[in-house]
Amino acid sequence: MPNYDPATRREAILKWKEGAAEFPITSQASFDLAISCFEQARKIDAEYFRSHGWLSYSYVTGVIDHWEFPESTAVTSADDALSKAQELAAEAVNGDPCDFDNHWAQGFVHLHCGDLAAAEDSFKEARIVKERERTHRCW
Repeated sequence: MPNYDPATRREAILKWKEGAAEFPITSQASFDLAISCFEQARKIDAEYFRSHGWLSYSYVTGVIDHWEFPESTAVTSADDALSKAQELAAEAVNGDPCDFDNHWAQGFVHLHCGDLAAAEDSFKEARIVKERERTHRCW
């Protein structure tokens, strides 16, 4: 039996999918929409950790592509965005370590924060999770 409300989880997933559809981000409007969707998904279901991971990925993308951060993020600088991205990625992996996307997002964040060893570890863990998904092995 799931320890979450299936209707609420579905709503969060649909909001996450709406944000994910904006990738690759090609405009300020697309960036704003992706951020908004991932933030809303987190508010709908704080334990749907994939939205945390994708929000972290979005923050790094915003820094790389020099997008203006929406006021809702309270991001004041590139360093601030990267710090928040690290927090979100850690929440995602700690909250749902069985989700490939969370490890991959964390690797992306580490990579762009200059921690190559941590990035390599995260990408390696993502590949392990993906292999477990593929072979349907139990944890």
